[in-house]
Amino acid sequence: MSSYLDKPASGKFKFAIDRGGTFTDVYCLCPTESHPSGFYPKTMKLLSEDPANYRDAPTEAIRRILESETGRVFRKGEKVDASCVESIRMGTTVATNALLERKGEPTVLLITKGFKDLLHIGNQSRPNLFDLSVTLPDTIYEEVIEVNERLYLDRDNCQIDLSKFRQVTGINGESLRVVQSLDLEQLESELKRVYDRGLQSVAVVLMHSYVYPKHELEVEKLARRIGFSQISLSSKVMPMVKIVPRGYTVCVDAYLTPAIKRYLDNFESGFRDLYKHTRVQFMQSDGGLSPVDQFSGSRAILSGPAECTTAGITIQAPQLDVNTVAAGGGSRLFFRSGLLVVGPESAGANPGPACYRKGGPLTVTDANLVLNRLIPDFFPKIFGPSCDEALSREASVEAFRVLTEEINSQISPQRMTMEEVALGFIKVANESMCRPIRALTQGKGYDTSKHVLACFGAAGGQHACAIAQSLGMNKIVVHKYAGILSAYGMAIADAVVESQLPLNLVYSRSNFERIRNSFESQLNKYQCLNCSHGFIAEDIEVEVVSELALR
Repeated sequence: MSSYLDKPASGKFKFAIDRGGTFTDVYCLCPTESHPSGFYPKTMKLLSEDPANYRDAPTEAIRRILESETGRVFRKGEKVDASCVESIRMGTTVATNALLERKGEPTVLLITKGFKDLLHIGNQSRPNLFDLSVTLPDTIYEEVIEVNERLYLDRDNCQIDLSKFRQVTGINGESLRVVQSLDLEQLESELKRVYDRGLQSVAVVLMHSYVYPKHELEVEKLARRIGFSQISLSSKVMPMVKIVPRGYTVCVDAYLTPAIKRYLDNFESGFRDLYKHTRVQFMQSDGGLSPVDQFSGSRAILSGPAECTTAGITIQAPQLDVNTVAAGGGSRLFFRSGLLVVGPESAGANPGPACYRKGGPLTVTDANLVLNRLIPDFFPKIFGPSCDEALSREASVEAFRVLTEEINSQISPQRMTMEEVALGFIKVANESMCRPIRALTQGKGYDTSKHVLACFGAAGGQHACAIAQSLGMNKIVVHKYAGILSAYGMAIADAVVESQLPLNLVYSRSNFERIRNSFESQLNKYQCLNCSHGFIAEDIEVEVVSELALR
């Protein structure tokens, strides 16, 4: 399988961009005739938020690179001509932030009648069995509408006489019985009521829709006719058995997808004919890239493994097992109740740390600067009101001087120097980073001393040695693009399309042909889709995974 970096140059630019909370990192392949590969790399860092100088950091980064490398003038504030850009790969925390801050789209949940409180009840699991305070799962929908419909699986061991009900066949050939037909007339009046209240987003989860999606599709048509702008169906978002996790996931999709669409519309508005000339892809939570028209809220969350809880919401979707910690360069520093505290509050990009020359608070970056672990001359000159000044060590020193006096006034007669205070905060931040590493290694029986510490991120080199020493590691690997590794990772990532199909079959020789035909129908469908997005057949790899239940 050929890599994104190995493909012949098209004479156009290729961008890979990671928009983080503080910095936006850019890795660009610039076309050239002087190199055998046909391109050369260029990197850039910008503050993710700087409203006084630009509206959107990724757009501004693309504008600056195109202007510097082509010699053409791309005026600030005008639409960027995208005709010379072949592709843009981007990662964004828009969906994760909207979920954490509860700033998604107000959503109405449509669920089979009789199951109104199902997602509030959840699956009644108790991770801490003896905890006297049981916390119920959070819900992000504002209202619930019960849909008068009901399907039963047509099983031989069912104690109910199903022969009197109409029989239908699911997408996998399984037989079902329609116990209650879909009452669209009653549902229409309920939907109009919530639509008139201003709700625009709908999450639909009906019993057994993963195998018989017809009722959900009819509800979608009705909701679209009424005027709802976002309609998420569980049969499309997560066509898997078990209505509870399927319901949670479709609610997240309906809640977050509008926020993603607004960001995409805002990003597109900075260019002229963007999608006409350029292939745009976004990083999903499973580590693969998605075409922009298939990017949705449930696949955009940075989180843990296949079914997990993020910001109090359980999500069932393909996800990398990532453990994050709020102790980055922008994490704020506090002295509370006699303790040095780092984060989780962040100064962000605007105003940013005190040394960014915008009146921001003290952060881990300021501590490293005071300790001379940062050299302003080697740092991008992108700070200050005009976005062209170096880091201000004077601002960090003054802020630390004030904090040191406050600390000394409370711990007398012992006194600390400014450098001791800064180093104390660094030690606290380092320990915060060590804890999740220990949980993933020593907590699972792995010896950290036999592993290598991978260092990346703009501030990684300032903390790597102390963290390795604390964990008993004797080797650290620093990639040449460590400061923008997330952006570089997107440049070499694969585009991923996942499809799921439920099959209620016994895994036996008699069913092998039917199973094979089901796989091939899915493969043909998505291979055609991938080819339509610019991939050639030789670049497409297929992996088939079967999830079997033991009975």
